[in-house]
Amino acid sequence: MITTLSLFFAKFKNYIIAIIILLGLFSYIFILNNKVSELKIENSRNKNNIVNMQFKVDTTVLANGNLKYSVNALTLKNDEIKHFSEDVYRKLNELDIKLKNVKAVTNVDYHYTTNVDTLKTQKISANKFSFELNKNNIKTNGDINVPEGYPNSPNPFISNMKIQLNDSLLIVSENIYKRRWLFWKKLTNVKLHITSSNPDFKIDRIQTLEIKE
Repeated sequence: MITTLSLFFAKFKNYIIAIIILLGLFSYIFILNNKVSELKIENSRNKNNIVNMQFKVDTTVLANGNLKYSVNALTLKNDEIKHFSEDVYRKLNELDIKLKNVKAVTNVDYHYTTNVDTLKTQKISANKFSFELNKNNIKTNGDINVPEGYPNSPNPFISNMKIQLNDSLLIVSENIYKRRWLFWKKLTNVKLHITSSNPDFKIDRIQTLEIKE
């Protein structure tokens, strides 16, 4: 048996060595190709982050008259979060959330602005009036107090005022792909879309971060 194997190896020695060399060469090319692909992906990520770093918000008017706000996300690694945004890093710690378990973080600064021409009032007493407003998605009510002897006394003032804002936010995270081949698309970015049911809703700033494992 040993003699047979020895003869077989001696006869096909050069072929076996060539096969081993080819396998090694193919393995090296495969590893090198993967490394080049990783470097291309990392380079693309860095380029997109540079372009999207200002978090430019695109505004679109929908068919119902409401606004849709869209912004491209940054893709960051865990160890890049603290350097990019200490505020986000601090808030995650305050929430007792482990960064390694976080998939995405979005911070939105917004406000509501509405115009009120007339408030409906009702006399409660000689020196007090109630008021209320029910407009779109905002409700408010309270009291107007008129001091004795006005206008020779201190100015009227409002008390017991309550403001209720009703809203429903729709937040959609959309993957953006770029077609490379006929049947292959590459994920190039993530875009966040926000729309509100309240027409008085206005966004000041959106900061959205996708966490890369």
